[in-house]
Amino acid sequence: MRQYSKLIIMQMLPILLIVFFAAGCIDKLSNIELGGSASKTDKKSFSKANKKWQERLPIKIISIYPNQAGLARLYCEVENKSDKELEAIKIVVLEGKKKQIGAATVENVKPGQSQTFDIQTAVRPAEVEDPTGEVTAIKE
Repeated sequence: MRQYSKLIIMQMLPILLIVFFAAGCIDKLSNIELGGSASKTDKKSFSKANKKWQERLPIKIISIYPNQAGLARLYCEVENKSDKELEAIKIVVLEGKKKQIGAATVENVKPGQSQTFDIQTAVRPAEVEDPTGEVTAIKE
């Protein structure tokens, strides 16, 4: 009987390892934010950007160019006109006034500093006619 129990445990061990490995991978994947650049900043510590922050963090779309797959990539700049150092700024780019075509998180922006960044979209460059950048959240 003892040998039979050992045999069952030895047969179950690979299955248990696969289950635990898969559970760990799923947990890590659930923490990934899609539609933006990779960031290690804590999602809970962001505060929603109001109109004041929209004025103090102007966003300029410098150029639009195709990536290797032929999709639009936007080269942008954000300027911190506030007197606060910002750990992170979440930005979305809208086509027209409603359709979101991309997002990014820009980190470590000091007062008076301008920082450039890229935003990858899922649309062709010809479909981007009137892009506007908007700050959605900040982390001080």
